[in-house]
Amino acid sequence: INTILQAVQARYLIGVLNPKQTEVIPVRNFRADIAVSREYKGNRGDKPDWYKKWAPVIEERLITKWGFKRVAPHLEADDVVLICRNMLENSFIVSNDKDLLNLEGRHYCPRTDEWVETSKEQAEYFFWTSMITGDAADNIKGLPGKGKVFAEKLLLPLKSGYMEAVFREYLYQFAEEEGVEEFYKNYK
Repeated sequence: INTILQAVQARYLIGVLNPKQTEVIPVRNFRADIAVSREYKGNRGDKPDWYKKWAPVIEERLITKWGFKRVAPHLEADDVVLICRNMLENSFIVSNDKDLLNLEGRHYCPRTDEWVETSKEQAEYFFWTSMITGDAADNIKGLPGKGKVFAEKLLLPLKSGYMEAVFREYLYQFAEEEGVEEFYKNYK
């Protein structure tokens, strides 16, 4: 954390961790209630043994030494990062998580020691691209057989009106009623 604070030239941080997972009381993220086509993150296997051993030690250190907080059980750390980023002026995001690049603003990746700026337009483009491609890491399906190349061909010429174009593709790909339903589930 000291190295990161020095790299970004910051004196303060707000650190958040995902809810504590227990085998007794499994944490249910709100996304599980809306991911009805496929189980949210249902394609992920068990964590490796090294993670199971060291994650609790590392998390405890982040909490006790650096003041990290766990987010509410129905959320993920990403959700709180978005809320904080939108509420705090002159803030930026420090994360290795590529999904957070979908948020408008400045980002620092400690793994690569790189800064990235995501404009409002880029954030919107990234979101609508993911509506087409899905997100394999989170087990969210997009449009069957449609990937990044298709998304670029559809969205790049538009500059705006992404929602309408993507919605039309859902209607085209599925029967009308199913297209509306699939679009809505992925949008949520």
